[in-house]
Amino acid sequence: MLVETMSDLGEARAAVAAAREVAPHLPVVVTLSFDTNLRTMMGVDPSTALRTLVDDGVDAVGANCGRGPDEMRTIAEQLAAARPEGLLLVAQSNAGLPELDGDRFVYTVGPEAMAEHARELRDLGIDVIGACCGSSPEHTRAMAAALATG
Repeated sequence: MLVETMSDLGEARAAVAAAREVAPHLPVVVTLSFDTNLRTMMGVDPSTALRTLVDDGVDAVGANCGRGPDEMRTIAEQLAAARPEGLLLVAQSNAGLPELDGDRFVYTVGPEAMAEHARELRDLGIDVIGACCGSSPEHTRAMAAALATG
């Protein structure tokens, strides 16, 4: 089960407990959104989130959404430094931040840059790599190709 885009650790823990209650046989993955000074909106840093959720028995912890690849790289480093053996790490960055272009928003990071970012995340020890807001099928294809070719 995926508990995604959390900002409050208490709510994340409640979701984990609920997931374990309704589907105890399924793995539980939790991702938080770190975007304000590399903390969640509620002030939780990646290491604290990881340690707390590991104590709750989750199978994977990570980050999604946020401000883009630069911040996600730093968050991934912090998660990797705090990782206990056996825990999977997840990172799904936005394709940058949206900017207004006429009457629509566009994201600032293209597929090639997200592909390089995927390689960086893999090299940092992230096990599950994806993309979040602003990503397209082209982003996903470029990331998959980059990870497949080394």
